Amino acid sequence: MLGRVSGKPVVRRDGHDRAPGAQGRLEDQVRAGALEPQTDDPRAVLGHPPTTPDRAVTEILTGPAETAPE
Repeated sequence: MLGRVSGKPVVRRDGHDRAPGAQGRLEDQVRAGALEPQTDDPRAVLGHPPTTPDRAVTEILTGPAETAPE
């Protein structure tokens, strides 16, 4: 998706070595999702309706779209 939206090739690189000690244990928990909030209501977590991944990546690369005043 990132390559499609940006128009540039994206290369995935694997092979991150685990950090030693407490940092490594924390990284393991993050990768496993243990520190993420668990909910069926993304609006409650975000504070606004969720957006599509394509739109999120586009806004990161180009800036937020202009919206008409309400």
